[in-house]
Amino acid sequence: MTIQTIRVSERCKLDSNVRTGGGTDVTEQIQSLLDIAKEEGGVHLIMDGAALVRHLKIYDNTTIECLTKDCGFFQKDGSDDSIVTNGKASKVRLVSRNITLRGGTYNQNCAHQAHHRPVRTDDYVEGPSLEEGSDIKWIFGMEFYGVENLTIEDCVVRDFSTFAVTVGCFRNCRIKNVWLDLPGRIQAHNQDGFHFWGPGQFLTVKNVGGCVGDDFMNIGPDECDCVSSITDVLVDGVFLDDADQAIRILSRGTGAVDRVTIRNMSGTYRSFGFYINSWFPGDTCGQFGDLFFENIDLRQVKP
Repeated sequence: MTIQTIRVSERCKLDSNVRTGGGTDVTEQIQSLLDIAKEEGGVHLIMDGAALVRHLKIYDNTTIECLTKDCGFFQKDGSDDSIVTNGKASKVRLVSRNITLRGGTYNQNCAHQAHHRPVRTDDYVEGPSLEEGSDIKWIFGMEFYGVENLTIEDCVVRDFSTFAVTVGCFRNCRIKNVWLDLPGRIQAHNQDGFHFWGPGQFLTVKNVGGCVGDDFMNIGPDECDCVSSITDVLVDGVFLDDADQAIRILSRGTGAVDRVTIRNMSGTYRSFGFYINSWFPGDTCGQFGDLFFENIDLRQVKP
């Protein structure tokens, strides 16, 4: 296997702006570069500018590296899809590996995306969804399902329509130095931050922060399927800038959330600092194991 390193400005026009948008839609050109990983083994894209895109699919052994926070992606009006996801995905088994997003800004342009839309045939991912039994799909900022060795670091996720970063069915997920920026906050729009669904093991989240319009982080192993677990979690360094809720830990069925350490949190929230329960009424109330909290300093503002 060889990894091709490509400077994106040499292959397509990067004339957008990660804050204001505009420019040329280069979705097809950048997708063709990402497809190299599917066909030839791996790719390292160096984003040395800002691209206007609709939706991109990432394959094994791919790194997208943005040189500064003014490099990255702005989502085109009416795309109504995630900015990035893995091209081969599953919510019940590991099917992808070695995906890294490093640096830059991913702006979903939430004022011009739907909260949800009807399901399309190309939306199919093996396993249950948050909207199980319905015919709608929520519009997440980033979503990854069934990835082993997923790294997201040193980037900004801006103006996400619903959940900023959604990860389900994972092993070895590392998120570090990620800021959630929400100047386009919309009341009651499910603009959560980080959302994790099981099955999952070995999750590390370090030095993250920002503003959200719902849960800053939700660790909900069996929220979708009532059976999956998430274990071995370290959350270290969370800085809240007016979040609705800080951290929700949710277990509703026979899945467990266990061996979780959350430390070094500060900042402001509106409604709940920690929200730990099964949420969904039913015959079972979840399986909560060892949860350890240390050095927490949260301040409530007006609910």
